[in-house]
This record gives sequence, structure tokens and C-alpha cells, in this order.
Amino acid sequence: MFGMDYDTRVVHFEPAPAAVLRLCRELPRGDYWTYAHLKQDGDEYWYLRGPAIGDYDPPLLMVSGSTCSADMSDWTTAEKSATRLTEAARNGLIDDLFRRYEDAFGGKQQFVAALLAYLHGDVTKNNYTFGLSSEMRRRVLLLATEVGKEQDLTYEMTDPAFGGLGYDGREVHFESAPASVGELCPALRGRNLWLYAFFKNEDAAYYYVSDWIIADNAPPLVIIRGTGCKVDTSDWTNPERSASVLGDIARRGLFTDLLRRHAAAFGSKAAFLRALHPSTTSRAYFSSAVLDIYQRFVKDP
Repeated sequence: MFGMDYDTRVVHFEPAPAAVLRLCRELPRGDYWTYAHLKQDGDEYWYLRGPAIGDYDPPLLMVSGSTCSADMSDWTTAEKSATRLTEAARNGLIDDLFRRYEDAFGGKQQFVAALLAYLHGDVTKNNYTFGLSSEMRRRVLLLATEVGKEQDLTYEMTDPAFGGLGYDGREVHFESAPASVGELCPALRGRNLWLYAFFKNEDAAYYYVSDWIIADNAPPLVIIRGTGCKVDTSDWTNPERSASVLGDIARRGLFTDLLRRHAAAFGSKAAFLRALHPSTTSRAYFSSAVLDIYQRFVKDP
């Protein structure tokens, strides 16, 4: 779930029940531990892990009577889950997941310390290591805040705009998004947002924003017309994938500002380009609608 390695001689999870392993034949044979469990309305949900699965994310097992089914999707978020979990069931599983991690690591402080050690060692290497849903990131942030480690957690940032670009928020500084974004957009109210790109024309004001909770997922493009707000998490750089009717001028203006703000935040264009993962510097990474802007950005002094 969190991608961390740990010593099973020190960190102890509860063994999975043998009856569940016998029933759920989709699991490869081997030893498993219980990472989360919930019983609701006669059905049971099990999130198990074991050496036979290796580095892959284990499925969520759903046991109903004498049948067992497996869900390989991200059950922690309603948008990606293939299982029709109620919100109460999803929250109950996540609550149990965090409780079991805290118990296994010896307490909240120890679990957060292990997470921080993992993040500080890996995220800035651009290797996509902390791809949690926004809900899971929100829970991690709440836990870190509870033990007084919020600042130690949130300075490690990833930027999906450029393929999970990792950076240190103490050294790379983006401008804060205006308060009006949170005031006009209920979904973003109370969030500490920063601004990756901005463009305004006679039709609307466009803000491409993010925060630590959103970071590994899809930062929203906020479109404000008058007092109305629309939040779009699709790929606005590509007209074939964008859910918003975004004119070419607005798209190109946003992308131009995106590059400019990144260069400024990293201290220089050269520093920003050096930080990019090789996979994001290929022609194939960018939509043809904005590729020429990126190429010109790289070539121009």
C-alpha cells in the first residue's frame, strides 16, 4: 500500500485466517498477513499481503458466504474502485488499515517515522514511489499532523504535470493560489493550494493548482466564470483527453505559463530541465497541441 520495505522480525501484522486463504483461490499459495479487514452486512472484506504477491498491489478480497471475489483496482478511492463499496465501508477499511499499520510498527510515531524515512529516501528520485489516492494522502497528512510531523512530510513533493517530478518544497517555491479559488470552489475550500499555471481571457480565469494531498494524482484545472467554478482533473494539455471545452489560445497560454512558473520555482530553466525525468523529455510525452511550446522553451536562451 505505502511501498515501504520493512523487517518482518520487527514489524508484525496479524496472519491471515486459513479459512479465507482456502476460500480465495485466486491468491497464489503462501503465507499472508492482514493489512485491513471489515465485516459489514454479512459480507467481509480482506486486504492481505504476502511474499507470493511480490511488489504488486494485492487485491481487495470480498467474501460473501462461500464465495470469494478479488478486486485489483484502487479500492481506496471511489473514482477508481471496481468494487461497489459504500462510503462507510471504504472509510472503515481505511481506518482499520491505519490502525493495523500503527500497531505493527509499534505506534503512530514509529509508523510516521518509517513513512518519512521512506519518502525522504525515494520521492525526489522521480521513481513514482508514493502513488496513493488523494483520500489516502489526506489520511497520512492527518496522522503526521497528529504527531507533529506535518512539515517534515509535506516538503517532499511530486508534480504529476511532468511525470511525477520530485522536488523539495523547502527549495522549490511556487506562488500560492489566490484565496478566491477556495472561496468559489467548494471542493477546494480550506486547502493550501499553490499555483502551477494561470491564464485569463474574456471568457474565464484558469488556474492549474495542486497541494500535497492532490500531488500524486491529477491536479485540477480550476475554471472560474463570474462566481461559478468548474474543477477538471482530465488532461487539459491534450484536446482529445480534456473534459473541458478549452480553446487553443487558453491551452497554449496555460502551458506556456506552466513552463515559466516551473523555471522560476526551480531557480532557472536549466535547473528545472535537469530535474526532469528522462521519460518526460521525449517527444512522445507531450500532446502535439503543446509540444512545439516545450521544444521552443528548451531551445530558447
